[in-house]
Amino acid sequence: MKKYLRRPFQEPDYEINSNCQDFFDLLSLQYGSYIIESECENPHRISVLKKDNDNYLFEHSDVSFVTKDPFQIFYDLLFNMTVYDDSVIPLHGAAVEYNGRAYIFLASAMTGKTTLTVYLINSGFSYITEDCVLIDKQTFTVYPYNCPIHLRVGGFEIIKQHGIAIHDIKLFDTPDNIRYVYMPSRYIKTSIPLGGIFFITRSEAENSITDMSASESIIELMKSSITIYNPTAEHIKQLSQLSRINCKRLIYRDMEYVKDIIIRGF
Repeated sequence: MKKYLRRPFQEPDYEINSNCQDFFDLLSLQYGSYIIESECENPHRISVLKKDNDNYLFEHSDVSFVTKDPFQIFYDLLFNMTVYDDSVIPLHGAAVEYNGRAYIFLASAMTGKTTLTVYLINSGFSYITEDCVLIDKQTFTVYPYNCPIHLRVGGFEIIKQHGIAIHDIKLFDTPDNIRYVYMPSRYIKTSIPLGGIFFITRSEAENSITDMSASESIIELMKSSITIYNPTAEHIKQLSQLSRINCKRLIYRDMEYVKDIIIRGF
């Protein structure tokens, strides 16, 4: 079997050959509609051949080896090889749409970005992305990156505690990773203007939103980059311009508080 992976504003594309349907199923859970049947131009070729119940032969370029977890190998390979188009600023974060504008949540891993995203989507917002935020360098509009949402076990329990029932959810289960996966029915398909950027912290006791200085915002934006950039004058200038578009420090105990501040315009 052969399929292709083509992601917006990211290179290279991939041609994936495998005799294992389970491997393709995992790829579809991870990348959704970006796994396609149609051929890509000049793709990087990868082969994953199942040898027995536990072992897979993984091949790419001139490298060949046996692994028990081909998906993690593939995921790590993509992370190390991916180059983003020079027209976008890629940030590690989540984003939702409300009233025609994009609202971005930036924070380190394990801080509740995905859980908050799911809560807001089920409160009338639309889905943009939960992991990779793509911002146009010239217009600062936000492009959709509609991979399926991946909820950790703890986040899934929190969502259930809030009385939210997610339909058509699937289990993503690999040796190093367990997630509950689904694709929201309401999602953004075209680029939209940026409404605000929130640097979020989950709290047990506090709900607050505060302004940030330009220097604070620039530093936090640099820390949120998916890729490692040389701090050129041009890059700093772009981040400086981006930092002027409603960058806020957001501490929240209640996800309802986050919903309310966006609806009322902060």
